Amino acid sequence: MQQFIKLGIYCWVFCCLMMTVAHAEPYHLIAGSSKLGFRENDKQNINIGFSKVFNEILSSENVKCDFKSTDSSEELYAAIQANQVNAFFGSPVEFIQAEQYFLDSPLASGVFDKELKSKVYLLVRKDSGINSITQLKGKKLVTSKWTTGDLGGLYLETLLLEHKQDLPKQFFSEILTPETSNQALVELFFKKADVALVNANQFNIAAELNPQLRSN
Repeated sequence: MQQFIKLGIYCWVFCCLMMTVAHAEPYHLIAGSSKLGFRENDKQNINIGFSKVFNEILSSENVKCDFKSTDSSEELYAAIQANQVNAFFGSPVEFIQAEQYFLDSPLASGVFDKELKSKVYLLVRKDSGINSITQLKGKKLVTSKWTTGDLGGLYLETLLLEHKQDLPKQFFSEILTPETSNQALVELFFKKADVALVNANQFNIAAELNPQLRSN
């Protein structure tokens, strides 16, 4: 868990509104995040792991760090406005929406395998006969709701527009949105869907546990 938090998840953003740290008493850094920010991970584990890792990182800076989770992006924005949190740990999409609150703030991004940019995979089975984007029209798409709610959704829309196709809801016959990318990959593997949209990091983790995912 600690290693996961240090790396961060497919392009998460940590943006802090730092104030002057008093020498006598540690500055209390309260980092807020929403379900979109910690995505498929357990809220309690994220809370514990985040607080532990960042308290270790900031121990020499006279800063005490706590974590506040919210159920939606809107609740997170409200907490920022009400000064209930003074740092933000979330997705790039959330950051874009809340950028006005962090114009002069330090910004950090997670790095995966020495890659700063997050990757999203659009996957089909080798036996599907699908070799182009246009052949996906009318097919059944499966993707976790956290992927479509974040950069994955923007990537898919942009990809279809580049190929002069409709938006996803009109382009695909059906869009399945299970809770996790793992469930999405299982749906594709067992031919309950024709194409899957998943975060590259989530796919690589699943493929390590089940190498057949790469061969099929």
